[in-house]
Amino acid sequence: MTKERVSSWLTAPFESGSTDTSASRVAELTEDLQRLGAEYANYRKRAERTRRAAAEQAHARLITALLPALDTLDRAEQHGELTGPLRAVADTFQDALAKVGVVPVGQVGDRFDPAQHDAVEHHHSTAAEVLEPVVSRVHRRGYRLGAHILRPALVAVTEPEPELLDPTGTTDGTVAESDSGTEDREG
Repeated sequence: MTKERVSSWLTAPFESGSTDTSASRVAELTEDLQRLGAEYANYRKRAERTRRAAAEQAHARLITALLPALDTLDRAEQHGELTGPLRAVADTFQDALAKVGVVPVGQVGDRFDPAQHDAVEHHHSTAAEVLEPVVSRVHRRGYRLGAHILRPALVAVTEPEPELLDPTGTTDGTVAESDSGTEDREG
């Protein structure tokens, strides 16, 4: 809407003296006002979403920058050196991260998920309880903030021995997908 158009709408009813045109101008101005109100409401919503996304990205960058300090505390704990005041600092640090929604990823026994884990070792097992790929060792914990993976866990993966699979290619008897269409055929 241009400045000239608004100015002509405001002065036209007083110049012409017609009530028919002034009623239509009021209706037209009301429509424009409603449209501007809706545009402003959409702008506010869009600006709020953008602000929230920027804040979430800033939180993720800050937490990611703090992960090496958390790794150092984890290593100190593994070596039994996390005692006394240092234990209190580590606990406070981990509690603060938990309060903002940071969750550790990668525990021994978890089902292997390539979206959350980076496999740096791969082993086969003949144990009956290993039916699918599982995390057997955690080299470095990963972390998640909400649905966003800040850093995947570095893990060792153990899966069943291939000869323990039944003829269908699975451990539970279900039919596995095959590449039967890619076989060379003689004819």
